[in-house]
Amino acid sequence: QLTDSTSLKIQNSSGEIEEVSKKKERHRRKTLKRLVGKNGNHRLRTIGLKPMRNEKWKDAFTTFLEFSWGYTLFIFTSFFFLSWLFFALFWHLIAWLHGDLYPEHLPNLQTELGYV
Repeated sequence: QLTDSTSLKIQNSSGEIEEVSKKKERHRRKTLKRLVGKNGNHRLRTIGLKPMRNEKWKDAFTTFLEFSWGYTLFIFTSFFFLSWLFFALFWHLIAWLHGDLYPEHLPNLQTELGYV
């Protein structure tokens, strides 16, 4: 609220109303820290709310989205690589159990043509 052309009334953190000049108010607004920075960092701390921190892991997709790009790419690449590694191991296990890797089960002329 403007009371006159040179001063403003504001409520401070303790709840008291004080009168400040426009210059002081501009300086206060410039130095006012953000709760969430431009780079996405949070200034909030959850003190005494450990159960709430554990609740965060129940919603894995949202937690995954809140990670930095480096972690997100690392996790995605790791899951992609591990899924294909698991598939390859499973495929070789089936081929080995079925006997497809033994020489007597190879296709005709495979050894003569130098394929193996």
